Amino acid sequence: ELRADGLKPGLISHNAALAACGAAWRRALLLGAALGSRGLLPDLITHKSFITSWGHGWGWPQALLVLRSLRAGRIRPDASATVSVVVACGSSSGRWEWATSSLNQARREDIDPSLEASNAVISACGRGHNWITSVHIFSRLAECLLQPDLVSSSAALSACERAAQWCRALALLHR
Repeated sequence: ELRADGLKPGLISHNAALAACGAAWRRALLLGAALGSRGLLPDLITHKSFITSWGHGWGWPQALLVLRSLRAGRIRPDASATVSVVVACGSSSGRWEWATSSLNQARREDIDPSLEASNAVISACGRGHNWITSVHIFSRLAECLLQPDLVSSSAALSACERAAQWCRALALLHR
Protein backbone atom coordinates (compact mmCIF):
# COMPACT_ATOMS: atom_id res chain seq x y z
CA GLU A 1 0.00 0.00 0.00
CA LEU A 2 2.90 2.36 0.63
CA ARG A 3 4.05 2.07 -2.97
CA ALA A 4 0.52 2.67 -4.26
CA ASP A 5 0.63 5.99 -2.43
CA GLY A 6 4.01 6.81 -3.98
CA LEU A 7 5.93 6.16 -0.75
CA LYS A 8 9.10 4.10 -0.55
CA PRO A 9 9.20 1.77 2.47
CA GLY A 10 12.36 2.21 4.52
CA LEU A 11 14.02 0.20 7.23
CA ILE A 12 11.62 1.41 9.93
CA SER A 13 8.64 0.26 7.86
CA HIS A 14 10.25 -3.12 7.23
CA ASN A 15 11.10 -3.54 10.91
CA ALA A 16 7.52 -2.75 11.89
CA ALA A 17 6.25 -5.30 9.36
CA LEU A 18 8.75 -7.90 10.62
CA ALA A 19 7.68 -7.32 14.22
CA ALA A 20 4.04 -7.72 13.18
CA CYS A 21 4.80 -11.15 11.70
CA GLY A 22 5.09 -12.70 15.15
CA ALA A 23 5.17 -16.47 14.81
CA ALA A 24 4.77 -16.30 11.01
CA TRP A 25 8.53 -16.74 10.52
CA ARG A 26 8.22 -17.71 6.85
CA ARG A 27 6.60 -14.36 6.12
CA ALA A 28 9.30 -12.64 8.19
CA LEU A 29 11.95 -14.42 6.14
CA LEU A 30 10.40 -13.16 2.90
CA LEU A 31 10.31 -9.61 4.24
CA GLY A 32 13.94 -9.95 5.34
CA ALA A 33 14.97 -11.09 1.88
CA ALA A 34 13.33 -7.97 0.43
CA LEU A 35 15.63 -5.74 2.51
CA GLY A 36 18.68 -6.49 0.39
CA SER A 37 16.84 -6.01 -2.89
CA ARG A 38 15.81 -2.54 -1.68
CA GLY A 39 19.32 -1.60 -0.62
CA LEU A 40 18.49 -1.64 3.09
CA LEU A 41 20.90 -2.97 5.71
CA PRO A 42 19.33 -4.80 8.66
CA ASP A 43 19.87 -3.22 12.07
CA LEU A 44 19.54 -4.55 15.61
CA ILE A 45 15.75 -4.18 15.55
CA THR A 46 15.59 -6.22 12.33
CA HIS A 47 17.63 -9.00 13.91
CA LYS A 48 15.56 -8.96 17.11
CA SER A 49 12.38 -9.29 15.04
CA PHE A 50 13.81 -12.41 13.35
CA ILE A 51 14.88 -13.86 16.71
CA THR A 52 11.42 -13.26 18.18
CA SER A 53 9.64 -14.68 15.14
CA TRP A 54 11.72 -17.87 15.13
CA GLY A 55 11.51 -18.12 18.89
CA HIS A 56 7.75 -18.65 18.83
CA GLY A 57 8.14 -22.26 17.76
CA TRP A 58 10.89 -24.69 16.99
CA GLY A 59 13.02 -22.05 15.29
CA TRP A 60 15.45 -21.80 18.21
CA PRO A 61 18.43 -22.92 16.05
CA GLN A 62 17.80 -20.00 13.67
CA ALA A 63 17.40 -17.63 16.61
CA LEU A 64 20.80 -18.78 17.88
CA LEU A 65 22.33 -18.26 14.43
CA VAL A 66 21.02 -14.70 14.26
CA LEU A 67 22.50 -13.94 17.68
CA ARG A 68 25.83 -15.46 16.65
CA SER A 69 25.87 -13.43 13.45
CA LEU A 70 25.22 -10.29 15.50
CA ARG A 71 28.17 -11.10 17.76
CA ALA A 72 30.40 -11.75 14.76
CA GLY A 73 29.31 -8.66 12.85
CA ARG A 74 29.13 -4.93 13.28
CA ILE A 75 26.05 -4.90 15.51
CA ARG A 76 26.40 -5.63 19.22
CA PRO A 77 23.44 -7.57 20.65
CA ASP A 78 21.63 -5.93 23.53
CA ALA A 79 19.85 -7.44 26.52
CA SER A 80 16.52 -7.85 24.75
CA ALA A 81 18.10 -9.73 21.80
CA THR A 82 19.82 -12.07 24.22
CA VAL A 83 16.66 -12.49 26.29
CA SER A 84 14.71 -13.35 23.14
CA VAL A 85 17.18 -16.12 22.30
CA VAL A 86 17.18 -17.44 25.86
CA VAL A 87 13.37 -17.50 25.85
CA ALA A 88 13.34 -19.17 22.41
CA CYS A 89 15.67 -21.89 23.64
CA GLY A 90 14.14 -22.18 27.09
CA SER A 91 10.44 -21.48 27.22
CA SER A 92 9.54 -22.30 23.65
CA SER A 93 11.56 -25.45 23.06
CA GLY A 94 12.94 -26.69 26.38
CA ARG A 95 16.54 -26.66 25.13
CA TRP A 96 17.99 -26.00 28.56
CA GLU A 97 21.61 -26.48 27.42
CA TRP A 98 21.35 -23.72 24.81
CA ALA A 99 19.29 -21.49 27.06
CA THR A 100 21.87 -21.82 29.85
CA SER A 101 24.74 -21.25 27.43
CA SER A 102 23.08 -18.11 26.02
CA LEU A 103 22.44 -16.77 29.52
CA ASN A 104 26.06 -17.36 30.52
CA GLN A 105 27.31 -15.75 27.29
CA ALA A 106 25.22 -12.66 28.04
CA ARG A 107 26.84 -12.40 31.47
CA ARG A 108 30.32 -12.70 29.91
CA GLU A 109 29.39 -9.84 27.55
CA ASP A 110 28.30 -7.71 30.53
CA ILE A 111 24.69 -7.90 29.45
CA ASP A 112 22.52 -8.08 32.54
CA PRO A 113 20.08 -10.94 32.21
CA SER A 114 16.50 -10.12 32.97
CA LEU A 115 14.25 -12.03 35.30
CA GLU A 116 12.31 -13.23 32.25
CA ALA A 117 15.47 -14.79 30.77
CA SER A 118 16.45 -16.37 34.08
CA ASN A 119 12.94 -17.74 34.54
CA ALA A 120 13.02 -19.24 31.05
CA VAL A 121 16.28 -21.04 31.86
CA ILE A 122 15.06 -22.21 35.29
CA SER A 123 11.91 -23.60 33.65
CA ALA A 124 13.77 -25.22 30.76
CA CYS A 125 16.23 -26.89 33.12
CA GLY A 126 13.37 -28.23 35.20
CA ARG A 127 11.57 -29.61 32.15
CA GLY A 128 14.85 -31.12 31.01
CA HIS A 129 15.23 -32.94 34.36
CA ASN A 130 18.25 -30.86 35.28
CA TRP A 131 17.08 -29.78 38.72
CA ILE A 132 20.62 -28.96 39.90
CA THR A 133 21.12 -26.23 37.28
CA SER A 134 17.58 -25.00 37.83
CA VAL A 135 18.17 -24.55 41.57
CA HIS A 136 21.64 -23.07 40.96
CA ILE A 137 20.30 -20.37 38.65
CA PHE A 138 17.43 -19.69 41.03
CA SER A 139 19.93 -19.30 43.87
CA ARG A 140 22.06 -16.85 41.84
CA LEU A 141 19.21 -14.45 41.08
CA ALA A 142 20.13 -12.27 44.05
CA GLU A 143 23.73 -12.02 42.78
CA CYS A 144 22.31 -10.56 39.57
CA LEU A 145 20.22 -8.13 41.64
CA LEU A 146 17.04 -9.89 40.57
CA GLN A 147 14.19 -10.61 42.96
CA PRO A 148 12.66 -14.08 42.39
CA ASP A 149 8.99 -13.92 41.53
CA LEU A 150 6.21 -16.48 41.46
CA VAL A 151 7.42 -17.85 38.11
CA SER A 152 11.00 -18.28 39.36
CA SER A 153 9.92 -19.98 42.55
CA SER A 154 7.38 -22.24 40.87
CA ALA A 155 9.86 -23.30 38.19
CA ALA A 156 12.59 -24.15 40.72
CA LEU A 157 10.14 -25.99 42.97
CA SER A 158 8.73 -27.86 39.99
CA ALA A 159 12.24 -28.92 38.96
CA CYS A 160 12.83 -30.33 42.44
CA GLU A 161 9.44 -32.05 42.38
CA ARG A 162 10.16 -33.74 39.03
CA ALA A 163 13.43 -35.09 40.41
CA ALA A 164 11.86 -36.18 43.74
CA GLN A 165 14.14 -33.72 45.56
CA TRP A 166 11.63 -32.80 48.26
CA CYS A 167 14.34 -31.76 50.75
CA ARG A 168 15.66 -29.22 48.22
CA ALA A 169 12.15 -28.00 47.55
CA LEU A 170 11.60 -27.45 51.27
CA ALA A 171 14.93 -25.61 51.55
CA LEU A 172 13.88 -23.30 48.70
CA LEU A 173 10.59 -22.58 50.41
CA HIS A 174 12.36 -21.52 53.59
CA ARG A 175 14.63 -18.97 51.88
